[in-house]
This record gives sequence, structure tokens and C-alpha cells, in this order.
Amino acid sequence: MRHFMKLWLVPLACLTLGLGMVACGDDDDNGNGEGTGGTGGTGGTGGTGGAQAIDVSGTVLAHPLDPTAALDFEEMTIRLVDAGRALSDPATAVLATTEVQSDGTFSFQNVDISDASVGIVLTTAGGSDIVTSSLGLCQIGASVHPVLRCEDKSNVQAFVVPTSVADTLATTTGNADLVTNGFVLGMVLDNGNNPIRDVEIKVNTGEVVTLDPTLTPTGNAITTDIGAFLVTGGAGVVNIAPEQLGTTFVPPSQPVGIAPGVAFQVFFFGSDDSGTGGTGGDGGAGGDGGTGGTGGTGGDGGTGGDGGTGGDGGTGGDGGIGGDGGTGGDGGDDGDGA
Repeated sequence: MRHFMKLWLVPLACLTLGLGMVACGDDDDNGNGEGTGGTGGTGGTGGTGGAQAIDVSGTVLAHPLDPTAALDFEEMTIRLVDAGRALSDPATAVLATTEVQSDGTFSFQNVDISDASVGIVLTTAGGSDIVTSSLGLCQIGASVHPVLRCEDKSNVQAFVVPTSVADTLATTTGNADLVTNGFVLGMVLDNGNNPIRDVEIKVNTGEVVTLDPTLTPTGNAITTDIGAFLVTGGAGVVNIAPEQLGTTFVPPSQPVGIAPGVAFQVFFFGSDDSGTGGTGGDGGAGGDGGTGGTGGTGGDGGTGGDGGTGGDGGTGGDGGIGGDGGTGGDGGDDGDGA
């Protein structure tokens, strides 16, 4: 079995099966045109809704757990099913059926959903490449989010569970009757279509196991890197709710039907409650420089240093040698006696 590959998903409808069912308004059989106290006019209210018809087109794709699985589209049919009657009266629940084209595309035109309740399920069947696979298409109700309303839809991605995936799950869970009894294959994803790990999957009935990248049960209800889980149990309705601190899921919970021979696919989309922080504002302008301080008082002059010690007197020189005495002059002549 391949490990989980990149998803190409679009958010799927929040479909409610079996809970909160809203019956479509019937015509008032007691209304009449006699106008007794206005009673006749009241009877006409039931007919104001009119017929509602939708066009639906899209492409059949292998489930994201094995997106490259080979599919023989020419053997497949696809049908729109009234979710409100899918479990209670399946024979009358099918609203329309069409063939899948050789390139995997399909198209429904002008399908009357006036009498449908709760929502519409898209179911694909046929051939040995897939097990009968269902997923929610839209929800009926006055307060439904615009994305989930039952109206014309194009580019619908109708995922199917390949037999290869179902066989692997039957082996890894040790449940040879997995397909025979029916099961729910779910995933939790972020708004970028990436799996979310560490999400706790809660159910009100049945058994839930999360799956590792080889589609082997983990033994607990906490999702792994592929964000996938499996729900099994008896035929009927099971409510599924993903929980993770700091994450909001759409839908927050979803009741789905487990029916024999059918793989019901459910996708929950989570977003981080904290959101991304805003960009910080520009820093304020710097303040003016402070006034210069007063100059300090000059310090006292330093004390003069002591004078240096006088050097020793030099040694006196030797006396010079006296010169020779001069030669005495000659004596004068004696004078003549007078």
C-alpha cells in the first residue's frame, strides 16, 4: 500500500443523516376555496415552495489514500440519493442515476429535490475496481451555510474507495467482513488540504480506529500523519466528532450512516483558532537629545616634585708645571766718575 500522497480536495458538505431531519411541507388536503373565515387561503400555503431542481457535474476520483489506483470508469454509475430516506426507505431514496463517462466525468441535469430532506448523498458503484462509495454533497435547511446549500454544483470531486484500499483495511484490521458490513472512512485536513495529526476522533456508537501510513490501526483514536480513521459497527447512524485543542473543525461533528456493502467517506476541515498575528506598526520617532551637562570644576594643581639630588663635585685638575724663570738682564755699565 502506498503511503499517503498529496491531496486534491475541495471542502465537502456538512451532511446530517438521521438526526435533525426536516420533513418537506405537504399540500394541505383540508384547504378549500370556500373562504370560510379565511381557512381556504391557509390551505394554499403548502404550494408556495414550488419545485427545486439542481444540476450537478464533476469527476470521479480515487480516494486520497490511494489516488493513483486504476479505475474502470465505463463500468460505473453514479446516483443522487435523498439522505433522509437512505436508511429508512432506500428503494425510494434514489433521486437520479447517470453513467460515468470514460474520462471519469459525470453530469446530472434538472434533478428534482423538492421532496428531499436533510441532504443529498452522492453514491458511485459498479465494476471490480471500487466498493460502493458514498459522500455528502449538500445539506437542506433554512440556516445552512452558503457553501453547503443544495444548489447547482460543478467540478464536484466524487471520491471512491478503491478495492485495493478496502482489501488492505480488511487485512490490517483482521475484519474479513469489513466491506460486507459497511464502514466509514474519514480524514481530518487543514484548509490547505494537508492531514492533521494528533486529533482525537470521538463516536457515540460503534468502534473507531485511526490509521498509520500503511493503513494499519494504531490501537487508539488519535490521528497520525495521514489524518485517517475508520469507523465500524452495526447498520445505523453514528455521530463522529474530531477534537483538538486550538483547532475548529467544519463541520464540528457529522452523523453518518453505516450501510451494508457501502463505504461512506467523510472529511473534516480544521483551522487554527489563534490565527496569524498582524504586522507590527512602525517604530516611533526618536526623542530630542538632552541638554549638555555643566562642565566639571578644574582639579587643583598637583604638588611639585622634590628637587633632584645634586651630583658629586668633579675632581680638581692637576696644577700646571711652572715655566722656566726668565734669563736675568745684563748689568749696566759703570758710569764715569765726574
